[in-house]
Amino acid sequence: MASGAKELANGAKTYFANTVAPAAMGAAQTVSQRSGQAPGAVHWTIWSRFALPVLAFIGIISLFMPLASASYMGRSRSINYFSEDAPPGEGAVMLIAFLLVIGFSVASLVTGRKWALITAGVLAILVGLVGMLNGFGTAAAINGERYGSVGAGAIFLGLMGLGLIVSAIITFLPQKGLTAQQY
Repeated sequence: MASGAKELANGAKTYFANTVAPAAMGAAQTVSQRSGQAPGAVHWTIWSRFALPVLAFIGIISLFMPLASASYMGRSRSINYFSEDAPPGEGAVMLIAFLLVIGFSVASLVTGRKWALITAGVLAILVGLVGMLNGFGTAAAINGERYGSVGAGAIFLGLMGLGLIVSAIITFLPQKGLTAQQY
């Protein structure tokens, strides 16, 4: 009985080494070749394409959040990009810019066209720079004031701008396996 178990174990070991392991390696190589990536590579460029519209949506939300609030003698006032005291038209321009980033990002995801990807990436970098400068600039200006405090909108806008820039740069990293149809 012990010799039968040893023969079965040796047969299974030989079968695994000669049949299963080479088939698994071949399948793994086929998958990595189909995806156009090196084996074990992280697919950052794909995830950053999905991050662009999400970050732009967070940017839209941050436009409606308080940028700053001031309190003095029991009175408190908050300001966002659509308040009466906000710079005229700045919120509307940023809202349109975020919507354009979302539109071109979704178009690049749906169609897979390179022109939509490049347009979404360039817009994301530009809008990200504006958002980062506005958000962190407002936070820095308000931080030194005696009766003012930084609002969550300024922080989210700055972080979202930084995230858009990073995601757009990752989107522009070289990708293998692009076909002539995607141009």
